[in-house]
Amino acid sequence: MENEVAVARGKDTTSFYVEAKDGYGNAERQLNFDNPKVCPRKGLIELIPLKERKGFDNRVSFRRVLDKETRTWVGIPTHIDPTTKQFVYTLITLIGRRIYDLANEKDAKEWACIKHSPYLEGSPNQDRNTPPIYKVYDKEKQAIENLEKTKFKRKAAVVADGLNGSDLDDMLRACGIGTIGMSEIMKQYAIIQFAEDQPEAFLKHWDSPTRREAFILKQAVELGIVESNQDIGFTYRTLHLGLTEQIAIQYLKDHPNTYTALDTLILQEKEASLKSNTVVEAPTLSNANIALQEANDKIKALEAMIEKNAKKDIEAETGKSLDGDAPDPELETLRNIAKDLKIKGWHLTKDKEELQRKINEANAKN
Repeated sequence: MENEVAVARGKDTTSFYVEAKDGYGNAERQLNFDNPKVCPRKGLIELIPLKERKGFDNRVSFRRVLDKETRTWVGIPTHIDPTTKQFVYTLITLIGRRIYDLANEKDAKEWACIKHSPYLEGSPNQDRNTPPIYKVYDKEKQAIENLEKTKFKRKAAVVADGLNGSDLDDMLRACGIGTIGMSEIMKQYAIIQFAEDQPEAFLKHWDSPTRREAFILKQAVELGIVESNQDIGFTYRTLHLGLTEQIAIQYLKDHPNTYTALDTLILQEKEASLKSNTVVEAPTLSNANIALQEANDKIKALEAMIEKNAKKDIEAETGKSLDGDAPDPELETLRNIAKDLKIKGWHLTKDKEELQRKINEANAKN
């Protein structure tokens, strides 16, 4: 009889509902199970009770519910009752947790009805006065989302790892990371860290069709070639680029001559700045060597700091000075005994008589 109902409704893979006539010839809107958006046929859906109480089952049963927006009966019709001339719908019962395999026709149809019922969290037919009983965990959807996130991370990591020179500086600016005083290694670390923490934001900047224009505008503003004013927006000499950053970027995209002019001026400013910052005392050093020397100096400073902190930790732990005179064997013996007795400040006490007194007191208590 179910096949007869399907034939009566006809095949329609686009509509939310189809119309079928009951025993009196009256049209009734019913859920369209032939539409893959209404009734998907792949994936795993897990229904989880919102409140699980020990010894009690979360039981819900219904045959059909009315969709508020379309006035469609949501249920699985099986046949027309010969006495009442009305459609008979399958009883759908939910008990506890349940997993629906959408490749199975029965599971797929039940899920199509459940997701439009008032008992599911987020359903379009959820009743304000009646709290939902179940929530859904879409394993297929979650897997797709996780896969997309993994792809984003991988792509962002590959792009960030390959950045250097002006491209690296441009992406750092686009991501809101300042470059002043940073060595090449520090810049690379910063952009890779950003790409790892915020892959979507990183790729949004990288894949933007106006990426070049955005980079040029930011540099032009930093160098004072383009003026940025909260009231009038962005201006280059007497030329108004736009009230907002996005409008100004699009202006450069639409006017390549202005873009080229800014690019040239930025290059000139960088060359002039490089010449003015050249170290006179060491004319034989190239720019690359200067940068390398600065990086080595920073590394040495960091190593010295690490060594100093490590020395402090060792002295605090052992009670021995790494820079002082040779340790007193008798004092070291007393300190070891005091340490075993868990005497407070044992590593700080240098007076042997005082330490012996504390040891005697501790032994007396024990």
